[in-house]
Amino acid sequence: MTVPCTAGRSALNLKSPDDRLLQAQQAYARDDLRLVRALLDTVAEIERLGRPGDISLDYTYQLAWLRVAIGDSVVAIRLLDNSLDALPALSSDNLQELAAAAAVGRAMELRARLAAARGDPKTAQRWARGLAMLWETADPPLRTVPNNLRSLTTSGPATF
Repeated sequence: MTVPCTAGRSALNLKSPDDRLLQAQQAYARDDLRLVRALLDTVAEIERLGRPGDISLDYTYQLAWLRVAIGDSVVAIRLLDNSLDALPALSSDNLQELAAAAAVGRAMELRARLAAARGDPKTAQRWARGLAMLWETADPPLRTVPNNLRSLTTSGPATF
């Protein structure tokens, strides 16, 4: 989950030869965008066979973040919408994993930011409000995130 915070550099210290997400994160850290796209396209092909919830939300969030980082916000939005819209149907078992539970708020934040950047205040407000409710009793540093999103949703299109 640190990859978005370090522009991929934190992935460079990890090894998992079969993990295409990790390989894509490492390629991003090395600025090999061609390889990032190829790896993400392979993951997308595998993902098409599943249903929302088959892939953990932390994995989906990181895929979406990478898509945004390489300029593919349309696919990032699709990934996030598929997972976030399925949240009410997920069993609590889906969120027993700490990383998946932590990714819920981050996914909502990213989706709100993407909507604001596209000039879609209705969607931005939906996910900003959801995040505010989710994190209303969170530690103080996390509570500032929904407040920052509120300003995005009221000031027109935003940029990343």
